Amino acid sequence: THCHASGIVNVSTCSSANSVFWYIPWVYTGVTCARRLTDERSWAFPLLSGMLFFGLCGVYEAQGPLVGWWRWPAADGLVASGCTIWQAGPLGLDARGLVASPHVMEALGERLFGVPVM
Repeated sequence: THCHASGIVNVSTCSSANSVFWYIPWVYTGVTCARRLTDERSWAFPLLSGMLFFGLCGVYEAQGPLVGWWRWPAADGLVASGCTIWQAGPLGLDARGLVASPHVMEALGERLFGVPVM
């Protein structure tokens, strides 16, 4: 639960085309490279996939909030004030805008330099 900054082409509020299309090659490359290096049934496959995943985007993920590419939820759960993006269930009834669920807030609670550690 985070909100991407607006881009030249926006898919919706909080989702620029760049943010949407970046994840497709990122996930594909991490998994495909791991498949080529080890058997999918091996204990090393998820570990290798994760390392490649982080290696491909670690700097991007760490720097994004600092340079304003996206926003993480504030301490009260508010991600984007006045945002009208659709949310399912009780989160959609919150008049403040785009909010994170208590479960998400618990998972993102521990932070290092403002970035959730998870």
